[in-house]
Amino acid sequence: MRRTAFACLLWLCALLPHPLTADPRAEPGPARGFDHLGVIVHTHNDFLVDSGRDRWRTGGAALVQFLRLGGTEAELRLRGEFITPWNSLQAGIDRPPAAIAGAALFVGRDLGGALEAHAGIEVLRVGASLFAFQQQLHEYFNLRGYNYAERGAPIRERSYGALHAEIAARAALGPATLRPFAGFEVGFENFSRLGIDAMIGGPGFAHLSSRDPVSGFLLPAWQRAEFANGRSGTALVLGVDVARDHGSNLFERGGVLPTRHRARARLGVAHSVAGWTAFAGVTRLSREFEGQIEPQVIGTLALARTF
Repeated sequence: MRRTAFACLLWLCALLPHPLTADPRAEPGPARGFDHLGVIVHTHNDFLVDSGRDRWRTGGAALVQFLRLGGTEAELRLRGEFITPWNSLQAGIDRPPAAIAGAALFVGRDLGGALEAHAGIEVLRVGASLFAFQQQLHEYFNLRGYNYAERGAPIRERSYGALHAEIAARAALGPATLRPFAGFEVGFENFSRLGIDAMIGGPGFAHLSSRDPVSGFLLPAWQRAEFANGRSGTALVLGVDVARDHGSNLFERGGVLPTRHRARARLGVAHSVAGWTAFAGVTRLSREFEGQIEPQVIGTLALARTF
């Protein structure tokens, strides 16, 4: 899946819009009803850091667009994800496979002081159709990995809706910026979550940022204006969160039960120059279902561009 991840990232990079959204020689005019502020492409994969085991939260990719619609800033996210049993067949029970495609729209609001809130709605399609794309990549690069055509049980094609919300506060602590948060997701998977993000160095948390739903990273897309006063372009990004599972459609069959509590711990590094931000990090995911023999580690790569 490592080459699969890089192929997905390159494919998404090809979708990056041209940075010249307006003629730089044009005279300033009234604010437009639509502006394109930036973009992030990112991928996660277990092959990057998990000895090529191709299992569970095995891989995925997303394209995030930051837009200004009238006077409101919004985040549009398109994503795909593969979830599979362990390719080596762990002893006993294992989680059912799922291929996920989703489109989401988020908006944020400054609540005053150090508080901020974000909320959004997502439409997801879950089934087996995307596994054909995964298998084509495996065959093209001559990779061993999960083969749904050979091992997969039938998956019912279904569509879901999900609501997401998060409230957070920001605080400076020496060279670090802290961001404790509380959030929930209702619909496709049902979680309540508490956590904290931290950034050491750099200009602090980016005005334009996107939460990766799998790794939990708050991925930055720094704008050039955020580097005033000689702030460093390199930052260490850390985070940890715990969640209570109130029910998940990913475990609706097969007799597999999700764990009631989950935790994620993550560490990454981001570097920005001339409106571009590159990011790499790793996340340790706790066990997600009863019978999972060990936690899982996944890697995340991201590339952002602001205009």
